[in-house]
Amino acid sequence: MTAASRMTACCPTCRRPWPLNGEEFPHVEALRESCAARGIIVAGDNTVSEPDAAKLLNRSAFTLRNWRLYHEGEEAPLAFTLDGVRARYSLSALADHLEKKWEE
Repeated sequence: MTAASRMTACCPTCRRPWPLNGEEFPHVEALRESCAARGIIVAGDNTVSEPDAAKLLNRSAFTLRNWRLYHEGEEAPLAFTLDGVRARYSLSALADHLEKKWEE
């Protein structure tokens, strides 16, 4: 993807431009391409649903839910936000998690 096309890239669902961050862009872009290949919808704020995040991490959605519910007092293995009662995971948090696991 060229610099010019990155500047005009937008979410196919809501048509908002993708947020760009120079430090995380290559990893986030790779996850975004994986989402497109798998038919996973990425929201305009670069988040995916819990079941979709589980697919990207090759984990069960129940595993992500357990991480979220049972690691309240300590640092959870994966950052998330709540959209009402539904958890959403940012592509940058998923990329960071995968990078940490790769380094181990």
